[in-house]
Amino acid sequence: CVKTCLSGEVRFNRARRVRNLLNNTENFAHANWTTAKAGTGVTPIKTPNYAADPEGNMTACRVQWDRGAGTTGSDYSFLSQSAGVTDNATDSVRGSVWMRTTSSDPVTLWFRVGNTTSGSIITLDSTWSRYSTAVISNTTTANAFFSIGAYSTSGSTVGDILIWKPLLESVTGQTNQNPSESVSNGVLSSPF
Repeated sequence: CVKTCLSGEVRFNRARRVRNLLNNTENFAHANWTTAKAGTGVTPIKTPNYAADPEGNMTACRVQWDRGAGTTGSDYSFLSQSAGVTDNATDSVRGSVWMRTTSSDPVTLWFRVGNTTSGSIITLDSTWSRYSTAVISNTTTANAFFSIGAYSTSGSTVGDILIWKPLLESVTGQTNQNPSESVSNGVLSSPF
């Protein structure tokens, strides 16, 4: 079964089409990666190429946030990217990213994908692990987001973590909705 492909896209039999909806996934200094804060939250700090990633290269980005003392929906501090693609009310998206803490102390964070404010609450330790979350968007058509940090009472008030290789992909209609191991920022097209 072959899904609809883009013009010139390489096709594989029995392979699921994967397209990373995020841009500049290995360049956290790029303006696509924005920091957001409100209420008692402090502007998060992102430090690209801060530490070794799981493959041993110096491409992991350090993210530090401080939500402050507030616990309302107006109190937050997080790193985010709008995928710049429309996420329909019934679309399913899955986000995944490699993460770990910068110390031996565990950190809890809010991990959001799609166009809702609800997200998964994930606790990290000092070991690199790939975390993922999925959502069927429950709002009207809007841009799909990928966000990590603290929001309201979700996530540690203060966090200091490393992230690497974020992925946001549409899994609408896919039987296999596990996060992909192959990440592309666009698609491979011929000639290649």
